[in-house]
Amino acid sequence: MNYWHFINLTALVVCVVLNYIAVALPVGKYTVKEISQKYYTLVTPAGYAFSIWSIIYFLLLLYTALAVLNAIAGREKNRDADRVAPIFFLSCVLNPIWLFAAHNGFFGISLIIMILLYASVAYIYFMLRINYHHRLTAETFIIKAPFSVYLGWLSVAAVANAAVYLVSTRAKPLVYHPLFMMVALLFAAILALVFAVLKNDYFFAAAVAWGLLGIYVNQVGMQLIMPERKKLLVVASQVSLKIFLVAAAAVIFSVLRGIYRQLKNGESSANRH
Repeated sequence: MNYWHFINLTALVVCVVLNYIAVALPVGKYTVKEISQKYYTLVTPAGYAFSIWSIIYFLLLLYTALAVLNAIAGREKNRDADRVAPIFFLSCVLNPIWLFAAHNGFFGISLIIMILLYASVAYIYFMLRINYHHRLTAETFIIKAPFSVYLGWLSVAAVANAAVYLVSTRAKPLVYHPLFMMVALLFAAILALVFAVLKNDYFFAAAVAWGLLGIYVNQVGMQLIMPERKKLLVVASQVSLKIFLVAAAAVIFSVLRGIYRQLKNGESSANRH
């Protein structure tokens, strides 16, 4: 029996509790809202967008619970989960450390941790050979979807983290330049397109689209709070809306392709019978 899965379930629960404490108390010099206000960037999502963490943690809890059950039953289908178990544990350790570093204003350290967290989740994603070209069952959903959503959201969060770090180092002219925002958001949107085309990953693309929509909503809202930057924010929101639509198109494309393949496979099965 692989005891890593029992350790990972415990580590994930601790991670979720620490995240709740960090937000509820809060712990550190800044809350998420204070960071967003003091170190505002053109790629900061609206506050509501961060609610996706609840979905990510819920999906990860399902994944770890299934891995524990498979380990107890000694199922061979748990081999992929066995292989990535130590890296999953690492991601559970990095997550709260990143949060506490950011809440205490250590944005350079938090960016390094974010890169390590992104790399660990990306490693798990590719080691599990995640794709959605075939019919999605409940079990494969529990195994695949958590890391699709996690990696998709981190693709946006990493961009925001990098921008906050640059603002904290007084690189505001760079961060507030529309070209910087456009390149940063296009990076995330292109990732959504690539994952949609190569892996038919609508979960990844949807998480990216959610983050980009949050950035657009925040830019629109900040036009009232920052009237002196209204002209910049209007231009930025127009650009970010178009880039969001690219990510949304990736979601629609992958979903429709998945439906088409299911219908085609259903017709093929009917013809054989």
